[in-house]
Amino acid sequence: MEIFVECPDDVRAVLADPRFIPVPPDRSGPQGSMAWLRSAVARFSHGTDHVRRRAIVEADLAAIDPAALATAAARSSRPADEVAVAVLAEALGMPDVDTVVAEVPAIAAGYLMPGGAAAEHAADCAVAALVKLLGGTPDERVANRIGLLVQAYAATAALVRAAVEHGSIVDAAPVRTTRRVATVDTELAGAGDTLVLDLAAAGLPFGGEPRLCPGRAHAVAIAEGVAR
Repeated sequence: MEIFVECPDDVRAVLADPRFIPVPPDRSGPQGSMAWLRSAVARFSHGTDHVRRRAIVEADLAAIDPAALATAAARSSRPADEVAVAVLAEALGMPDVDTVVAEVPAIAAGYLMPGGAAAEHAADCAVAALVKLLGGTPDERVANRIGLLVQAYAATAALVRAAVEHGSIVDAAPVRTTRRVATVDTELAGAGDTLVLDLAAAGLPFGGEPRLCPGRAHAVAIAEGVAR
């Protein structure tokens, strides 16, 4: 059963409660596929897997100065939906940024929820292309670097669009909802139920502790750079 949670206190409580975990991804895909990507990123992990994978993401982000991202975004002539991915890919030292920008949308389209066969095939091809650009080895480091790029496209782009349209990111919500699965019976849900958490209503555009988005400063910097 799917349950929508809008009460800010309940949203915060679920995010902080280890009995509620991200929706487990399908782990049946081969190495270097879209299913592999979902199963290897911090975004859909919990427990020790999440801690290890989040550390990979945090290390990549720690090497990037948000102010430098803002400057690069301010100078970019790319469309709003491409700016975040392009400047992040450049900051990560990725070769062939144009290919990165071209491939990420197909991955982002089915990142949170798998699509049909055609969409999954397109995503598989895009993941394979980015794995190749990142050295060809489908390991956790590569997966989480791709995950960073996907988050930049799917979430940071919302901030960039707000900056372009309104000259400000005030009240912009890069992520409006997120999902958690109850692992045991609770007051809010039964074991196995999926809770759709309204982050916007709770005033948590970057999620909440202990999984607060590690790239929030970088995302805001990119959007503010565009708004200059």
